Amino acid sequence: MKKVEPIKDDLIANFTYANGFLFWKTKPVKGYKTTRGAGSVEANGYSRMSFRDTRYMTHRLIWIFHNGEIPSGYQINHIDCNRSNNRIENLELVTPRENLQRTSHHKTGRLFGCYFHKKNRKWRANIQKNGKLYLIGEFSTEIEAHIAYKKEAELIKALHNIPNNH
Repeated sequence: MKKVEPIKDDLIANFTYANGFLFWKTKPVKGYKTTRGAGSVEANGYSRMSFRDTRYMTHRLIWIFHNGEIPSGYQINHIDCNRSNNRIENLELVTPRENLQRTSHHKTGRLFGCYFHKKNRKWRANIQKNGKLYLIGEFSTEIEAHIAYKKEAELIKALHNIPNNH
């Protein structure tokens, strides 16, 4: 069963926001200091907090606090890739694909949108448009190929009037 996230009004009624932290308006338990941000940073770098007997990722609650419900199929990305920087200006609403593309490296450990072509001994950048894979070009370095990929992706977004979340 999917976890139901709280609504904006409920968060505003219970918390204040400052510099990437939510602060309880009243003490949730005896002895708790309301001067410190709610939640804690876990080993994976994400901050989590409890609210109404459920654990939530703090950045999701901060997004809801400022913008309301997170639409189905969307995620909240940390623009600077720092999982504990939950300032609202560092958070953006993205699709899972966009979230993966915004990481500096994807699962294979290479920069997104490029690979090394052994036969030509060059880095290739390619992109998928309308279900077809297109070669952007061949480059001497991985970073050049990745930059070309990112420029092409931004051009496609502009041509299709897709809002840029940065």
